[in-house]
Amino acid sequence: MWTSRIVTIAAVLGATAPYAAAQTVRIVSIGDSYASGEGSPDASTERRCGLGMLSWVCQVNPSWNANGGDPWAASDNECDRSSKAGPLQGGRQFASAHGALSVELRSIACSGAQVPDLIDHGQDAHGNMSAQLRMVKDRFGVKRIDALVVSIGGNDVGFGGAVQFCMAAPHCFEAPPFTGDYRVNFHGDVEGSVEARQRELRSRYDRLRGFIASELPNVVNVFITEYPDPVRDDHGDYCNAAPIDDPLVGISEPEARWTSEVAIRMLDDTVRDAADRFAGDGWHYVGNVSAPFHNHGYCAHDRWLNTVNDSRHVEGSVIGAVHPNPRGQEVYRDAIAGALETLIPPTVPHLLTRGVANAKNQRLAVGPKFITLSWEHPGAAFYQLAFRAAPFRPREAGREGPMNAPGGVLGDPPRMLRSDGHWSYVTRITDTTFRHDVTAQTLDYAVRACTPAACSAWSNVVNVSNVTPGPVAVHVVGVHGWDVKLDWTTPETRPDMLDRYQVAWRYHESAGGWTTDFASTNAYSQAVPAMAGYDYAVRPCTVFLCGQWSPRLTTWTLAPAAPDHLVRSGGELTWVDTSEREQQFQIAVARRLEPIGRMPVSRLPWGGATAVLAPMNATRASVPADDYSWIRACNDAGCSPWTGRTVAGPAYEVPPAPSWPPPPRPANLVGPAELPPDSPIL
Repeated sequence: MWTSRIVTIAAVLGATAPYAAAQTVRIVSIGDSYASGEGSPDASTERRCGLGMLSWVCQVNPSWNANGGDPWAASDNECDRSSKAGPLQGGRQFASAHGALSVELRSIACSGAQVPDLIDHGQDAHGNMSAQLRMVKDRFGVKRIDALVVSIGGNDVGFGGAVQFCMAAPHCFEAPPFTGDYRVNFHGDVEGSVEARQRELRSRYDRLRGFIASELPNVVNVFITEYPDPVRDDHGDYCNAAPIDDPLVGISEPEARWTSEVAIRMLDDTVRDAADRFAGDGWHYVGNVSAPFHNHGYCAHDRWLNTVNDSRHVEGSVIGAVHPNPRGQEVYRDAIAGALETLIPPTVPHLLTRGVANAKNQRLAVGPKFITLSWEHPGAAFYQLAFRAAPFRPREAGREGPMNAPGGVLGDPPRMLRSDGHWSYVTRITDTTFRHDVTAQTLDYAVRACTPAACSAWSNVVNVSNVTPGPVAVHVVGVHGWDVKLDWTTPETRPDMLDRYQVAWRYHESAGGWTTDFASTNAYSQAVPAMAGYDYAVRPCTVFLCGQWSPRLTTWTLAPAAPDHLVRSGGELTWVDTSEREQQFQIAVARRLEPIGRMPVSRLPWGGATAVLAPMNATRASVPADDYSWIRACNDAGCSPWTGRTVAGPAYEVPPAPSWPPPPRPANLVGPAELPPDSPIL
């Protein structure tokens, strides 16, 4: 099955540099702590250990080095930005899988970020740092950014604080807010506050999309990631307690259930909704993050998220709690690397021309009201088809036009469709064939294969027409023994598009049984298989489509049979036709001239014979009562001998029969309208 949406592009959408093996693919990570790598610093150095209230405590000095010392990203330490972050690992994995590509990978994500921190201002906690997207704009200018990897929204809805609050406070739905390391600002109603903030997040995503579209049109794709579910144990059940030595030991099963089924689900649904709503702007939802954490939540023995104690151990604070540890970052890595694979454009499809089928046995087919295109390709997420009105180009090699394909280059995103060249587009086709419903048009076509993020270059351009020439009028040139020769007129409609003619023949009025052949000129000669009657029809064809069949024409190679039981009664001549074939009867009449002098009646001279043609297959004719009459049967194979009759009377001298060629073929020798089936020739 295929689905499609046809659009006509009125303006060029964006601009891009050529995408080739040597091109730099730029991947930039922005967002919050789940993007920065919070919970998984590059290194941790212990300092000054001592006995705390519950356990042996060591001060820890974490190292954050996401951008390798690049002065542009001097805020790595302030933002808890790690090279172990899932987005950066995913970018490196993508680069490793495509060694021919030059990949530039940067992170500007910052722990604690909300949507306004991306577009309006820097985070207050980090001094005078600019808004993240403004930093991206300053760094890259108009250079193409192939992938902007985003994790944002959790802090906007207060998710982290809500989870920590419920882990720490019994019956958190009923408890008032509290102060300390886990202070949340929900004004006494955790559930209601989260739901209200989810609604606000939708409008914040709208602002984020608008800023990227207007200020960073060089961003080709936005990959926005979902959040993990942190409240499952080793069996996938809801947590009913934190690890025994953890300060957040108080989480209950109802609180874990609410966290999973309300807070997390609403958050991820809002993220997915944004990706779906902005898909036309190149947004993509990166899933497969939450599901792998199903048996590895906060309370699991094999946990992929930090507990409070884990966070204190690796980065010396509780900020890394409920964030992925190195194993959890690998989940992000794999999900993001998989999403980045869509940046690799598929191979170029090949549009099929006449007489070629693809692996699915689909082929080019043309009818008076449609053109069905097919192409050869191993498979893609979907295809885009470009078409435009064009003159007919009668070229032999596959009927391909010049390679003036639609604008665009390898790696363009699907939304980037150019208006140059007057092209229109079918933007999404999920099969390797497409039926285009058009009436009497000649069109250029090209196709390209796409992932959700990138498309191949455009294919070969194929010129196709469903304009039909015709009709033609067919004539019998002659029948000579076993040979039949036909010719026909050149059609008045679009003779410039003619490629050949299709000739159909069969034994006269046999049920079906049409045999077809082709003629390159408007003449045809056939050595018939038997002496019999034959039906013929001809239609003109372009390289793609044939016109209407001519009226059926019948001819006979079997010699005509003389009339039988000829009777002359006064002015009427009757006979019997026993031939069982179509033939016409020709009658010649010779009139007696007036006597000359005393010439005997029996010697009266005859005037020249005149011809009378009886209707097809007639068995009677009116003739002058005193004249001499001859009759013979004729068809395309010739005429039978003359047979003469006169009225009773004096024994006149019989005049000589006329020496005439066969009469012209009568128009009514064209048979009924039954014609060969109107099947396509392609």
